[in-house]
Amino acid sequence: MLVILEKRGNLKPSDSEIIAKALKAHFRSCVVRVASHHLEIALETELPAEEAVAILNALGRPLEVREGGRAPLGLRELLRAERFWEAHEVLEGLWRSSSGERKVTLRRAIGVVAALAKAQEGKPEAAIEILRRAGEEGCVEAVLSCSRGEEVGAAALECLERFFSLYIQV
Repeated sequence: MLVILEKRGNLKPSDSEIIAKALKAHFRSCVVRVASHHLEIALETELPAEEAVAILNALGRPLEVREGGRAPLGLRELLRAERFWEAHEVLEGLWRSSSGERKVTLRRAIGVVAALAKAQEGKPEAAIEILRRAGEEGCVEAVLSCSRGEEVGAAALECLERFFSLYIQV
């Protein structure tokens, strides 16, 4: 289940692990990502969706609850909304059906958005390592900005969109 909550207060990505540990008392597994305007909580639970959302309500107003399936947004909209994990999933779907140079380029793009998602989880060192493996060290500032809880910013989003428009036709 994926739950997107309106962000309350001054939560930062560095708070992600503390929130996740607290939520593990209620859920089998839980990953928390803190974006500039929302929280993204991916969880596994035996509870019905309405009970799970009631527990999460203390963190913020639910904006979206999804049990499986893809995001109702396109790749560019996901990037602009800082929903990097979902953008990662969209790119993986494209990567699986690609070949040649396109497959290599998609792999690099997956690395960039996976690094941004890791930064939202409060793991900047892991995020930078993912960028290094993807050969995309040029995106380090966007990842560090994201890990500080700042908006990724127009310049970083423009860079990502330019990357996608130059290398990937989606």
